Amino acid sequence: MYTRLEKEVPDLRFKQHYNFASVFCNPSAGHEKGNIEGKVGYYRRNFFVPVPRFENLADYNRQLLDESVADHEREHYRFNDDISCLHEADNATLLPLPRTAYDCSRYETVKVDLYGKFKLDSPLYTYSTAPKYAGSRVLVQITSDAVIPLDDSTRPIARHKRLYGDFKQEQMDWLPYLTQLSRYPGARKYSGIYKMLPDPLQHYLDGLDKTSQAKCLKR
Repeated sequence: MYTRLEKEVPDLRFKQHYNFASVFCNPSAGHEKGNIEGKVGYYRRNFFVPVPRFENLADYNRQLLDESVADHEREHYRFNDDISCLHEADNATLLPLPRTAYDCSRYETVKVDLYGKFKLDSPLYTYSTAPKYAGSRVLVQITSDAVIPLDDSTRPIARHKRLYGDFKQEQMDWLPYLTQLSRYPGARKYSGIYKMLPDPLQHYLDGLDKTSQAKCLKR
């Protein structure tokens, strides 16, 4: 998907995508970027105090964007104009953005166990693929909030919410597993898939005949 150089130097891909060059300050010369440091402090004090708590990162990011846009309606401390108007003037001098969005994902090849699962980032985090990938290696696309195992054509096998925290967690997409079971319902008890099903579902399937089991698993 990327050349070796691009994988090793992700900032090079970023600069090539948006067509800009890096300009660095001198070492131990914080005064050269004091205005930037001041803006960081402004956002920390006004948007992250007290420390925010949220359940969904994407929703919180949208909230931050809305708050930032609203904040641009205040008057700039030096130029006697709203920040939003000054921003529009700056935009007129900038290069147009690329039509294709920059891919901020990380890609990693992982080993899938005999149950079609793999671990990522930590031994505590487990994600599913599909039974056909058991014992193989798959490429995984990783973003800040999603983990997406990909097939040989880089199409998603499943889409998972990315896990965080210091406790054991698992993300399962049961559809590929239930589809596999529906083809051989009589062999369900001898498959590793059946053992992974919740107890209530196991008991329910045990009370059905083979035809009903297949129909149930296909739904």
